[in-house]
Amino acid sequence: MADTVKQLVEKVKELWDEYRADEGPLQRIKFRSVEDILKNIDSFSRIVNDVISLTELASEVIEDVQSGDKLDAAVDLLDDMLKLPWYLEIADGMVIKVILSYAVNLINKSKEGRLSVERAKLILADPVDRA
Repeated sequence: MADTVKQLVEKVKELWDEYRADEGPLQRIKFRSVEDILKNIDSFSRIVNDVISLTELASEVIEDVQSGDKLDAAVDLLDDMLKLPWYLEIADGMVIKVILSYAVNLINKSKEGRLSVERAKLILADPVDRA
């Protein structure tokens, strides 16, 4: 893992404690099956949104962060957080990268515009996303 990605991961963990203190520290979430993932898709979606937004915020305070660094950091964070069934663990990094790329693309194409630090703060503060 490159130094910039490591710095981003550490900063996101700090920001998680700041923005999500009520939810406790970042921890592993275990999904026993694909059906389990689908039943908990709202929680999964909120976690993806949080990781994307917090990574964007973290990139503000670290020098020379590229888009690829943010994506790699977010993938590393989610890969560490999610405990998937063994048959999904084989390719989970690649699948997580595709999911994150798609999510960022959706955010960037939304009517509110591209993801920015200001937009990330709004996403994190939105009580609807926390329901």
